Amino acid sequence: MAVLAAVILLISSGCASSQTATGKKHSIALVTKSTTSAFWHSVKAGAGAAAAEYNLDFTFEGPEKEEDYETQNRMIREAVERGAEALVISAVDYNANAEAVDQAADAAQHALEESARRDHSGIMAHLLQNHRINDLQEAK
Repeated sequence: MAVLAAVILLISSGCASSQTATGKKHSIALVTKSTTSAFWHSVKAGAGAAAAEYNLDFTFEGPEKEEDYETQNRMIREAVERGAEALVISAVDYNANAEAVDQAADAAQHALEESARRDHSGIMAHLLQNHRINDLQEAK
């Protein structure tokens, strides 16, 4: 939940309004391990309330079973294809989700690079770059 709050803060602080340059609301996709437990229902309620408060489009989805990484990978790819500006993921399996998450990060980096040229969203690009540097250092 703290991650979602940070994403909402970054999107809202980096923008003059809750809308993109084209007039659309900013969008956040939350792809969880599951949607069936009381915990995830609570996460959805809190995230939905935060999205409503900040006037953001928000999607919440996850597989029915926490072991279903294939469905989660498909949901991650679909969120990117829909143009989610922020993607919050609770991975089913770190290794089995790695490729889908890497593809989403690559797509996000491209989008951030394009955005930085237009509206100086350098803070988001900087955070993504730091995340990638940390990943590389941890891999050593």
